[in-house]
Amino acid sequence: MILQEKELREYLEGTNFTADEFRCRCCGVVKMQKSFIDKILKLRELMKEPMYINSGYRCQNHPDEISKKKPWAGFHVKSEGVDIRVSTRKYRAKLIRLAHACSITGIGVANNFLHLDNRSWDALYCYPKTK
Repeated sequence: MILQEKELREYLEGTNFTADEFRCRCCGVVKMQKSFIDKILKLRELMKEPMYINSGYRCQNHPDEISKKKPWAGFHVKSEGVDIRVSTRKYRAKLIRLAHACSITGIGVANNFLHLDNRSWDALYCYPKTK
């Protein structure tokens, strides 16, 4: 079930997140899969420390999606992907361990963020190192 902006805003009320954190920076739309949001909320509860969303929902025209071979198939576009800011190795390791415990199946490791998604298979991968 996809939660549109108003529903997501209400659903996140009283949590550590706001709907605006999941907003597409290209078109301004906010929508996320409820089942995925439930996993992110559980993850935040287990982390017991702040989690900052760099990117949530993305439309097909978002610059990070349009360059892909299949921009309609990305997990951000499907409302089932987020990028979480990471600043230390310790935080990254804890986030990976707890994301796996929360049944988050897609984990992409980058220098300064962790991509998390709700795919139908387990995947752990690294992004190429950037300058």
